[in-house]
Amino acid sequence: MPSGGTKGIQTRSKERQLRSAAEKGDDKEVRKQISEGTDINARNDDGWNSLTLAVNNGRYTTVLLLLGRVNHSWQAPGIVTKNESLTIAVQKLDVRLVELLLKNGASPDARNDQLVTVLMRAAYLGSPEIMEILLDAGADQTAVDSDGYSVRHWAHKADCMKCLELVKQRN
Repeated sequence: MPSGGTKGIQTRSKERQLRSAAEKGDDKEVRKQISEGTDINARNDDGWNSLTLAVNNGRYTTVLLLLGRVNHSWQAPGIVTKNESLTIAVQKLDVRLVELLLKNGASPDARNDQLVTVLMRAAYLGSPEIMEILLDAGADQTAVDSDGYSVRHWAHKADCMKCLELVKQRN
């Protein structure tokens, strides 16, 4: 087998180890993989990378590591990964991770493929607390999704009176 093929296999193996460590919150292994230069943005077959897996599993300290707040000697995740991670944190109603990701460059106007913003998602999930955090970070409450619906529609659909009051108050 050519040496390039072996290196490719070794690289993919290290990327798998990093994703697994991030998912489990094994910060020692995450630090090791980062120090060895493993690509933190590498994705598995399902499209998940180290940061999205750590966020999905509520691994706060691992998220901090991956965002580069503990070790600054490597390239931090890009904005796309941060926005995907913010979407996951909002979906899980994880206030602490929402705040952390926003402080580290995620957009308060992050959208999915249907142009649904994280603010709309928070309204639909009935979380005025997360909505307020997103609005304080500059989320655009006039944005519309691919069907032309705004955050007001999503809050109404969820029958979240506190969310509707917040939208009206902040408009």
